[in-house]
Formats: sequence, C-alpha cells, structure tokens
Amino acid sequence: MATKEEQKIAVEIKTFSDLSPMFAFHVAVGHFVNYQVMLEKLEPDRRLYSALR
Repeated sequence: MATKEEQKIAVEIKTFSDLSPMFAFHVAVGHFVNYQVMLEKLEPDRRLYSALR
C-alpha cells in the first residue's frame, strides 16, 4: 500500500508462471475481486491496481 500526495493505492502483483495461463488469469481475477471487496469496506478511499507479469 502506498500514498502519493492525497491518493491512496494498493497494488497486487501477479506472475503467470502456471502451466495454464487461463487458470492463472482466473485466479488473479478472483483475488482482485476479493481484495476489492475488502478494501471497499476497510478503506473505501484506496484504489486497487493489479500488476501482471
């Protein structure tokens, strides 16, 4: 988590190194949705980003 000026962000970093890129993509989307739901409740002013590698 980071803060720049008054903007709060959180970044989730994912690497698609699994045998199935499609499976890894679905897992990453599921994690992103779960984190987003949690952040909306705990820190509604923080924006979530996902970095894919």
